[in-house]
This record gives sequence, C-alpha cells and structure tokens, in this order.
Amino acid sequence: MAAVRNPPPPVSRDLRGTMTISNITVHLNRSFYTSYALLILLKCGAEVEATGPISLLAHQPIRIRQLTFAEHVQFSNLPVDFNVVVEVYAMKLPTVKQADQSCATNIANKCRNLLNPASYRSDPQASEFARCGYIILNRDTVGANKFYLDEAEYPLEGIIEVYARCTTLPPAIEVDNRGFLTMYQTVSGMASWERYWAVLRRGMVYFWRYPDDESLEKVLSL
Repeated sequence: MAAVRNPPPPVSRDLRGTMTISNITVHLNRSFYTSYALLILLKCGAEVEATGPISLLAHQPIRIRQLTFAEHVQFSNLPVDFNVVVEVYAMKLPTVKQADQSCATNIANKCRNLLNPASYRSDPQASEFARCGYIILNRDTVGANKFYLDEAEYPLEGIIEVYARCTTLPPAIEVDNRGFLTMYQTVSGMASWERYWAVLRRGMVYFWRYPDDESLEKVLSL
C-alpha cells in the first residue's frame, strides 16, 4: 500500500502547474470597529506570499462591508495535488493623533513583525497581526468562488471571495476511473483479502469501503 500512496505515480510527479490568485475580497462584520488593518498571507509548501496591508482607517467615516485585495499572487512548479492556504490576518490599530506617527508608518512597522526574520524583532514570537480565518485552495476551487472561512474571527463576517486560475491537466488525467480493487495482505500469518472501492484521479488512487462512501466519508488511510 505504501507504494500506491507514497510516492505518487510518475505521471503525477512529472506534471507541474501554476496557480494565480487575485481579487481576494473579505466580508467584514456588521459591527466591525474601523481601527483595523488587514492583510492576506498565501502559503504553498515552503513558499509564502503576502498582499499589502489595508487600513480601515482610510475609509472613515464610511462603514464598509467588504475589503478587496487587488494583488495577483502566482505559485509555479506545483504538483498535481497541491494545496494553497489563504490566511487573513488582522491587527487592531491605536487611534493615531496628529503628533503621532502616520497610520501608514504604524502599519508598516507592524508588518515587519509579521513578515521579517526574527532578528529584526525584540520578541521573535511576537506579532500584533492575528489570524482571523483561512481557506485551502486546490485544482477543484478554480474560478470565481465564495467560501466560508475556517476559524473565522472578528472583525470578519466569515465569507471570502477569491478568483483563482490554474493550468489545465491533460484530458486523460482529468478523467476519473472507478472500480472495486481487491487487496491481498497477511494477518497473523494468514492470507486475507480486502475489497475496496477505488478511484484513480489525477495520478493518485483513493480508497473507500463502498461506492456510496465516496461522497459521504473521508478517504481511507491505508
């Protein structure tokens, strides 16, 4: 079974793609407090990208319901079964007086604590930006979509809109193949046969006990 699941078949290992993510829009809580700055972190493996921070102070006195990040973020050389984690971070801003540093300078200083190496921080673990929700994107989430954020917290309402594009796979790879697969194994020195419902999808084989489980249950870990 290890040979089936890890490493993936050569067709899956050799195919590489690109995903571009843009027009990320987060929906804000109806009673949000306007002294917040938000930014988006996007992670794929060891690669991390970030949008520029946006301050809600810039929109006073208008109370907005949505905030859009217009940047285009691209990840390249991706395997067939890649995942991109999109995280929303928020930081509450103090009221900036006339004599204090500008709002832009204040946000820039806070962003350094989140993104810069630990040597630039007085406390390596400290960051005033806190994650307030995330989603995971893959090949099945391309196009313009609306998602519910996992672990959504104030000042977000819990909805995020994302537009994602991804390079297409050869038609033969995109077509799923399904059927029963009988596996042999030795249990306590005795031969044992187990039958599973198997789906070959994009160079990977996924297993369930029964065909109906495919849409209802998680993939079996064999």
